[in-house]
Amino acid sequence: MKQHTRRRTKHSARASRNRRSHAHKKMRHSARKDFCRGDSAYALRPWILTPYLTPGKENERRYNSAHRWTRTVIERTFGLLKARFKYLHKSRGALQYAPETSFKIVGACAILHNIATRRGLHLMPEDTDSEDEDQELPHRQTGDRSIANQGRQRRDHIATQYFGRR
Repeated sequence: MKQHTRRRTKHSARASRNRRSHAHKKMRHSARKDFCRGDSAYALRPWILTPYLTPGKENERRYNSAHRWTRTVIERTFGLLKARFKYLHKSRGALQYAPETSFKIVGACAILHNIATRRGLHLMPEDTDSEDEDQELPHRQTGDRSIANQGRQRRDHIATQYFGRR
């Protein structure tokens, strides 16, 4: 099962609400095996798993903790890529390409970053200053209730199966 983490910004909010968008269709189609981890600004869907807003059980708290940890790792990774490749930094504007092309560009940057790191070309501390990220949007629960219920069932299943008492 593949996992992806996304932080919801104004741009990604529009894409996730647009049912005709390529990203929406692709994630909905692959929801049986793949999912994204979205922050609490995303509406819960079978293909976008969000944290529990008010975790009551221990497995829900553990799920949220793992969710938070994963997001921290992803945010740090994006920060390192933006520091090494100024082209990706938002001060240069958004990537003006189709999502598939943008994914390839970011993937290529990740590969080049790993090569540079392995060869000892580390970033200087002043290069890793974090930028002001877009503010997160408030939590949304919109759209079809049956889809939200499917997302809730999937999240509960994962929280119980992987974060329940052993």
